[in-house]
Amino acid sequence: MILIAGGGKSSEIAAEEIIHQGEVPLRLVLPEETFSPLEGVETVKGRLLSFTGMQGDFLAEIETDSEVKKFNVGAAVIAVDETPKAADSNCITLSSVLENNSIVCSGTVVIMLDAKKPSRSSHIIAVEKAIEIKDNNPDCRIYIITPEVRTFGLDELEYCKAQKKGIIFIRAENIERSSGKMRVTDSPSGKVLDIMPDLVITDEEQEVRNAAFWAKAFSINLYEDGHFRLGNVSRGPVTSMRNGIFLCGTASRALLPREMDTSARAAATRAVTAACNPLAVDSAEVDEEKCASCMTCVRVCLFHAPSINERGKSEICRDLCQACGLCVNLCPASAISLKGSGRVEIISAVDDVLRCLHE
Repeated sequence: MILIAGGGKSSEIAAEEIIHQGEVPLRLVLPEETFSPLEGVETVKGRLLSFTGMQGDFLAEIETDSEVKKFNVGAAVIAVDETPKAADSNCITLSSVLENNSIVCSGTVVIMLDAKKPSRSSHIIAVEKAIEIKDNNPDCRIYIITPEVRTFGLDELEYCKAQKKGIIFIRAENIERSSGKMRVTDSPSGKVLDIMPDLVITDEEQEVRNAAFWAKAFSINLYEDGHFRLGNVSRGPVTSMRNGIFLCGTASRALLPREMDTSARAAATRAVTAACNPLAVDSAEVDEEKCASCMTCVRVCLFHAPSINERGKSEICRDLCQACGLCVNLCPASAISLKGSGRVEIISAVDDVLRCLHE
């Protein structure tokens, strides 16, 4: 059984993929969340009290309205999506535009990308939807107003396509609105433009609701902006800082709708594999005879793996250790060891590289 946290679109895709992979999903939804029931998927509405154990053998304690239930699960997928904050009711938002493919406007359309925390996905969606609106309404005039256009890589082609269709991009930070009129200062040229829009589409600010609760329940960290912190890069793109727990959905990174599907299926596949393969990775180990209880390892570890045990010595949680070797190389007493990360191995590896360069 694999636990899926969240009731949004990403959790639905992850559950579907887990069933396809031949495993049993258990979806956990918070009492205040709304969700769509899934055929063949058990959904529990409650709060996660604890999630203990290790990859392949976790114990989840869930509090419902009537009782506390315990489930043995092999892995978990945190499939939580961002949700829009309250937006101006006088404007159409990008989220609503995504769900509406029949926008009719023969006048002037303004798409404003001025959210305090703009995401790459909102810019790409805005450009794609602008092209779609222009194709359906050839006579309309479309402006995209943003401090900076964030269409990178292959998405730059969509930006060029939009320009060829006559969609106008204005890089502006000063925007004044009054009586249905917009006054925009173009940053590169300094020119002031007056626009009378017939339709305004805004990029609403997104938030990760209940992120702190999920992070505490699963013993993982958050970035400063409230998104879930990804695991060490060596673990892969959908890993968390804890072995056996995987991340998908927009609460861990900004994703386009088409990328959400890939992310959810990848996390589900990794979870199925992890559930069938109990943890068998190297983790750092402490020699208590050498440990001086200086707490250097506790302070420097990004994953909260070390702690001071009842004997007053450092102890590293194998479940949380990401085998990055940071504590090994910063321990003043050389009390921590990790296969391949000791000073001797690193110096030897550096010597081999230098020898190759000279040869």
